Amino acid sequence: AGLAVALATSAGRAHVERCIARFGLDGVFDVVTTLEDVAHRKPAPDVYLLTVERLGVPPDSVVVVEDSVHGVEAAKAAGLTCWAVRSPNTSPGALASADRLIGGLGELETIVLGSRRPS
Repeated sequence: AGLAVALATSAGRAHVERCIARFGLDGVFDVVTTLEDVAHRKPAPDVYLLTVERLGVPPDSVVVVEDSVHGVEAAKAAGLTCWAVRSPNTSPGALASADRLIGGLGELETIVLGSRRPS
């Protein structure tokens, strides 16, 4: 859809690289920011602030997709729009500070791509 996609995580780079390779996600992310790149992990906003800087886009054009309370807190502390994905591990009430609550990644694809979905 022509959107920049980034991964901003409190996980270590070695773990992230293994996951990207394991799930065939090489080349999917324009930017990957990990724990080693920042001074403080989520819920501090560091990882999101650096990721937005690396993307070179205005913060008001960014939508963060999160599934954790600390992630939502970090995104909001960075001043970013945050959509929370429901998770069996997190109660919906815990994600209440997100701007939008979505049911799953399939719903996210429909929202973002809509009619632009490739055939």
